[in-house]
Amino acid sequence: MNRRLFLTHGFAGALGGLCLTKSNLMASIAKKRKLSKIGLQLYTVRRELEKDFDGTLAKVSALGFSEVEFAGYFNRTPQQVKSVLAKNNLAAPSVHVLPAVLRSSLQQTIDAAKTIGHQYVVCAYLLPEERKSLDDYKKLVDLFNDAGGRLKKAGLQFCY
Repeated sequence: MNRRLFLTHGFAGALGGLCLTKSNLMASIAKKRKLSKIGLQLYTVRRELEKDFDGTLAKVSALGFSEVEFAGYFNRTPQQVKSVLAKNNLAAPSVHVLPAVLRSSLQQTIDAAKTIGHQYVVCAYLLPEERKSLDDYKKLVDLFNDAGGRLKKAGLQFCY
């Protein structure tokens, strides 16, 4: 074995050992940092919820999700939503809404959020017709500031 071959093999061995050590370290950290709560944004299963609200939430729970974010309640009262969540051991820390809801039915949204147990009311999306000009964005800022203030007074947090 010549010097060059010795150094090449020595370096490769050291690098391999370092990679294994780092891999073991990362695996050890990953074991300690498992997620305790995994949630699903229910917008992804909105068609299923529309067809079978209770059954879809039962399936979501059976898949291992512990939290959900609503994007509408599909003609269910807040109390009915709360009941089906409890039945399936699910929590719903957030709901997402459109600006139109903030304009027209913020108090109903607050009441529903408090009944169901939401902590966050999230503006999920701005429709293209609501964001055509600088003035449109200024109006949205005013709307968000007003809604955020009212939600904060109710003990909820507004998110965008």
